[in-house]
Amino acid sequence: MTESTTGKRIPAWGNLSLVAIISLQLLFLPGCCPTPESRPPIVGVAEVGLLVTDMEASSSFVQDFLGYAQVVGGKDGRRTFRLSPKQYLTLIPTSTRNEESMLSYVLLETTDLHGMARYLRSKGVCVPRSFGKDPLGEESFLVGDSPFCRCGFVQYPEGGEASRLTGVPLPDSGIAPRMSHVGFAVGDLQKAFSFYRDILGLSEVWRNPPLPENPSVVHMALPDAPFTLEFLPYYRDLSYAERCSKNHICLEVGSIFPCVGKLSARRAPEGVPRSSEIKVGHNGKRQANYFFPDGTRVEVMEDHLAEE
Repeated sequence: MTESTTGKRIPAWGNLSLVAIISLQLLFLPGCCPTPESRPPIVGVAEVGLLVTDMEASSSFVQDFLGYAQVVGGKDGRRTFRLSPKQYLTLIPTSTRNEESMLSYVLLETTDLHGMARYLRSKGVCVPRSFGKDPLGEESFLVGDSPFCRCGFVQYPEGGEASRLTGVPLPDSGIAPRMSHVGFAVGDLQKAFSFYRDILGLSEVWRNPPLPENPSVVHMALPDAPFTLEFLPYYRDLSYAERCSKNHICLEVGSIFPCVGKLSARRAPEGVPRSSEIKVGHNGKRQANYFFPDGTRVEVMEDHLAEE
């Protein structure tokens, strides 16, 4: 309080100009103070897009050999297969092999697509102003400057096609009940960390070897769901076959032996590279590897350590 020339006590802010008072009041109005964008939850690995030069052979590999049903066939020649209640694999036709990668994109599921776009823009990430549609017709977008593998986001709202399909039983022929991770070649590990760890919030689970320098594998957990991305760093130029081996999807199973038995009884399409034997991977889990006609690897892996 201050004292006026008449001796009356008046509030201290009575000496402020009208403009200053209005400015102070505006600060407390909702929406007038900019607040930092928070990252919406990332709740799953929703969809993977693979380039294929032989659509019929690749579709047969997914449907007849791996046992997953096609749910969408696009006018542009793309075909989408359902791997689990909320996970999809889309095959994209191409006339020539991409020597860099036949792994086209990975869509992560979020609960707030528009909020995720605002958050990424606030971090300086290039996000399109208008969104596209995924093969199921749901809004989605791909990030313009994510390193190594194009990363994007999709939201599956109630009432959408993905929500409807969630209630549709999967065929028993599918070799695994879910896709646990996607792996891809990484030429600059620190750049990958700056995007996936520092911006998206993924955290390192394990690496091999467990040393700070030059790891061959770095496994990164999604922040809000039991799924992972696998970085496969490289320190020299890779051949096409080496890139295809690093860029892969992982189908997770309880026991690998009956799965390999089923696949051995099924006929793979002509031209599919030979599968590997069952082995224990760097993470201590049994696995076997199969390959698309173009060479992209499909890892079938147990959900527990071999000695358990």
